[in-house]
Amino acid sequence: MRGQLGDARHQAGLMRGRLDALEATNAAYMDELETLRQNFSTVPASGVGIAGRSARRTGAARKPVLTVRKDRGVKESTE
Repeated sequence: MRGQLGDARHQAGLMRGRLDALEATNAAYMDELETLRQNFSTVPASGVGIAGRSARRTGAARKPVLTVRKDRGVKESTE
């Protein structure tokens, strides 16, 4: 029974270590997020946003479609 208690305490210690690591990582992510939010709020409104898509090309500007030759069958021998 003492062995099981020791194993349970060991597992609890491991889990506590993992939890501490996750909390530290979360704190670092929260700091990074706050920094990004501050940087985003200082950017002028005209520089913010996603660039719009360029206008679609017209049919004439597209690459021509390759046509399949009809004579691509078996070569005829010339004897």
